[in-house]
Formats: sequence, C-alpha cells, structure tokens
Amino acid sequence: MVVYYLIAGFVGMALSYDLAINVFLILSVQYQCFVAESNVSVERLEQYMHIPSEAPEAIETNRPLHNWPSVGEVEIRNLKVDFTISQIHKFTGPDLPIYQITSNR
Repeated sequence: MVVYYLIAGFVGMALSYDLAINVFLILSVQYQCFVAESNVSVERLEQYMHIPSEAPEAIETNRPLHNWPSVGEVEIRNLKVDFTISQIHKFTGPDLPIYQITSNR
C-alpha cells in the first residue's frame, strides 16, 4: 500500500491557483456578455439608421379643397362612460392628479 502525503504549502498553492482561475473565468464570462450586449446595441443602431422615412407632412394630390372649413366644433350628445373604481389608477403629477382609465374589454 502506497501512502501519499500532501505538503501544506502545495495544498495552499493549489487552492490559491484554483481561486485565481475561478475569478479569471468569471471575469472573462462577464466581459464576453458585455461585448455581446455592445454588439447588439451597434446592430440596433444600424437598423435604426436604415428605417425608411415617413410620408411627407402634406401630400399635394390629397389636399382638401380651398373652401374646406377652417373652424368647426364637435357636439357630443348622450355620452355614456362605464367604468369601476378599480379601473382608475391615480398618477400624481406636479400640479394636478391625473387619472388613467383602463378597460378590460
């Protein structure tokens, strides 16, 4: 039967190297994640640079007639709004509270 003895110095050195390798592995994985996120950001910027422009503000062939009214009003009759208190979410603004009504329909 062969018995091997470990010297405390070698054990301490092995644990020290093991800790250093683990730290290196963790840092390299974090760096690779950072580089991957940066590449995604660059790819997204490239996509945004090549978005086709929107339609022009005014299309000359679809303009309203010259006698189109420039002033008008809208009259609403018999308006009914149905909501419950649980559908109102209060958001406080700098001056006045603002209410948002959500619907589940």
